[in-house]
Amino acid sequence: MLEPESLEEMTGTHDLVLTLITDSSDHIAVGAFTYDLAIADECPEPKPGLPFAIPLTDIEAPTYGAYVLRVDVDGARILELQFVVEKHLSEGVTGSLMLD
Repeated sequence: MLEPESLEEMTGTHDLVLTLITDSSDHIAVGAFTYDLAIADECPEPKPGLPFAIPLTDIEAPTYGAYVLRVDVDGARILELQFVVEKHLSEGVTGSLMLD
């Protein structure tokens, strides 16, 4: 995670890249964004939180399985989120493991 010493270090234009990758390293989707940070008023906190949301509704995992979402800011990897898309089961059906 980016942890600057002060808000001034974060000002300017930044490039954010989100990459969705399968467990076999296939790139599914890449989203690139540019954002600007500027100080509008005097800030009492030296390192304030700057939360902002990026909608991921247009990025779909093509099938169930394991995935990684990589987050890069200005060319530096700041986060990798690993998650699993589970196989959807119809209502009333329970999953089970069957071995032959």
